[in-house]
Amino acid sequence: MKIIRHAKPYHIDDVLAVSLLLKKYPEAEVVEAKNNEEALTIRDEGDVLVDVGGIYGRKMYDHHQDKTLPASFVLVLQSEYGYDIDELPETLQYYSLLDTQGFVQAAKFIGGRQVRPLLDSWITSINLPKEMMLSLADYILHMCEVVKRTREIIADSIISNNKIISVKQAVDITTLGELLPRMKVVVHPNRDPELMSITRITRFSEEGTLPLELKSISKYFTGFSCGVPREKVEDAIDILIEKL
Repeated sequence: MKIIRHAKPYHIDDVLAVSLLLKKYPEAEVVEAKNNEEALTIRDEGDVLVDVGGIYGRKMYDHHQDKTLPASFVLVLQSEYGYDIDELPETLQYYSLLDTQGFVQAAKFIGGRQVRPLLDSWITSINLPKEMMLSLADYILHMCEVVKRTREIIADSIISNNKIISVKQAVDITTLGELLPRMKVVVHPNRDPELMSITRITRFSEEGTLPLELKSISKYFTGFSCGVPREKVEDAIDILIEKL
């Protein structure tokens, strides 16, 4: 079996797509095609085309012929792993738009927020070792699973004043902030069963501190996070609603 990609220069799109395909088909051989015609000529039954070939279909993951399609790595995630684009991490949606529609549309989507870096541009210009590509695929799939799990947690949460979300179990706060960009604070379980943690989701922005009024009911206070006895959580939420 072959995974057929285009020749250099590589881009983040095809690097991610090939990495994900190698994860799914570890015995596959990765080969390059100079253009669509060559890709289709060297393709045998069961081979996979990625980011080349001019066709989107079964085992053919090119998007260049249709401006409505997402990037090739998204097509791979959809067809090979069952993830819809709306279920993907914000970072992956950003890089898909960057590849298919350009920086302006990608920047509009992200709304000025920072995205998690995936690969430096110079790395995509070289042939990455297979081990590195498999590690990259593991990271991408882990991100997807974290988003899926975070959505489930959000569905079982309580939101106060459209700014404070109370969850019943541990949650990835960075992912939570990406999924709910208007949310400012998350109330979540603490390692100490007698406490609940209150954490500012926007702690890396200029507004990243919690109100000092929380100090009076906190067992610890770091500026962007604190631990509050469970019986005082409602008091803490009242303070947050007034101050945020």
